Amino acid sequence: MTLEIIECPQFTSEFCEEIVAAFDTFDNGRYNDRSGGTTLYRTVDRSKAKYRSMNNLDIPRALREKLIMAAPKCGSFLEEVIVNKYEPGDYIPKHIDSHMYMRFCVVPLVESGDGFSAYFDGADGEETFYEDVIGTGIVVTGNKLVHAVRPVKQKRYIVLYLYL
Repeated sequence: MTLEIIECPQFTSEFCEEIVAAFDTFDNGRYNDRSGGTTLYRTVDRSKAKYRSMNNLDIPRALREKLIMAAPKCGSFLEEVIVNKYEPGDYIPKHIDSHMYMRFCVVPLVESGDGFSAYFDGADGEETFYEDVIGTGIVVTGNKLVHAVRPVKQKRYIVLYLYL
């Protein structure tokens, strides 16, 4: 398992503002509400998460195509695009992804002091916090990294790219 910070030059401030403005037009009912326990099987302490997501085929086609065209080249086949939306106070507890993907890339669409937490020595290890920065992405290779999203202070959007 490795974690790398990469440059994502397609994700300019203007591009991110355009994407966020589009996603802001959608009612919360259009997103999958993840606070109902759908992530329990992945969380370290079986606690619930609180956030919303829009999966690949739920993202309107024109937006999905823009996001796919802007996808970072992570050395493997892009399988899925997900947009996660967090309202103030939303979070994802420490968890380990149990998917079949070889790597994933988290690309922030806003900068607000929120970000991604990694625990390289397991759930009881020290937290390494990566603040969201427009124009960068976090690439995680392998699916054994314990990671989390602290309760966010402001509205946060990220694009999650999943690669085979």
